[in-house]
Amino acid sequence: MKRKWYQSRTVQGAVISGVFALLAAVVVTRPWTWRMPSRSRVDQYPVEVDSPESVSDSIQILQPLSLKVIRGVSKGQMDSVLISRRRFENLRGLSPLESGKQISEIPSGTFFFASTYYFDTRGDNITDVLKRCVARRIRSLPDYMFEIHYLSEREILIMAFVSDETASRICRLDGSSERKVTLSPRPWNHVDALVLLPIDRFLRAKERVIEIAERDRISVLDVTLQ
Repeated sequence: MKRKWYQSRTVQGAVISGVFALLAAVVVTRPWTWRMPSRSRVDQYPVEVDSPESVSDSIQILQPLSLKVIRGVSKGQMDSVLISRRRFENLRGLSPLESGKQISEIPSGTFFFASTYYFDTRGDNITDVLKRCVARRIRSLPDYMFEIHYLSEREILIMAFVSDETASRICRLDGSSERKVTLSPRPWNHVDALVLLPIDRFLRAKERVIEIAERDRISVLDVTLQ
């Protein structure tokens, strides 16, 4: 039986050779497209960035604030005035086992005492200052220790005494202007206005010892408020 033309081995071989030649031409003229992703492509390796929410949360914006001021507090009246404030704020003293701990380890809703030494910022911000501040349950050195009212993690008040003139100047903080004041841990002479001052308003603070009279020294803080 006579074979048809496409059944010839010669023709079949020619067709197969032509197919392979065509495939080789395609491979040479068009590079292989299924290659590994390039590391230089940004979309293959996205970089994590802060969302607008996280950026805004990290920036603390201070709002205008009116300070509580109690004027005309003498040295003999100081304890009774402070006891009244503790009761009003429903604060308790530290237990013996809580004394000597850092503020971060102390529960809120308490009052305690801290040396002026710890509030000297020494170039640090107030957050770092609070980390190293040690709380005491007894005010063993009234001339060198401030009373602290720990209302909450966001509200820590220092009980400080200033002159009546200074109290009028700082009784309202606008959150942007800087105010320089000298804070005393107890009243003396004309420094008899008690100010309940949030510690987060401290920008800078430097401790120094002054002589009120012969054998009468007191440690104060020169503070820049905002």
